[in-house]
Amino acid sequence: MNTTMKIFHRFLKITILTLAIFAILGISACNNQNIQIVVVDPSVEMEYGMFLDIRNCQDDTDLQLTLADELSIEKQLFVANQAKSLATGEFIPIPSPEKEMIEDYIEQTYQEIFNDAQETIEQTELIVPVGKIHMYNMNWKIQTYSSTISFKLDNSTYQAEYEYILKIPELAGMMEISCTG
Repeated sequence: MNTTMKIFHRFLKITILTLAIFAILGISACNNQNIQIVVVDPSVEMEYGMFLDIRNCQDDTDLQLTLADELSIEKQLFVANQAKSLATGEFIPIPSPEKEMIEDYIEQTYQEIFNDAQETIEQTELIVPVGKIHMYNMNWKIQTYSSTISFKLDNSTYQAEYEYILKIPELAGMMEISCTG
């Protein structure tokens, strides 16, 4: 299947899912009367095979860090450059001020999810005893939230696709070795 067909199928799935959610719930997914966002469960992928070496070869006390001291959550947001009129099906470019407002709204919508992930990595302790090296096996959990956001512009309602992605470091294992000479 070529890239264009994959994008079309993805758009079709998102549109059908959006309509189904609104039909089932019969309510808006937000409080702002000018913006409606559909929040869906993320697709989750794992990226494996990163190593993090932390050495405590010169101190005389255990080294105490958190995962957040060493790695951070990567966050990306993509909003389509065009929006579709719900009345006519016509596509228009999203003006910069509206796009910024939409991006801010999406960021606010997912802020709690980001904060929960941040709290988890801040509470993951990495303690390296004196004279030791810890080689941590790290994975990245990639959570992708692909959905739509509707907004009003010039008395018409438009819908645009967005993708909010969190790439969260996770501890998968550890090997301890002694410092040498």
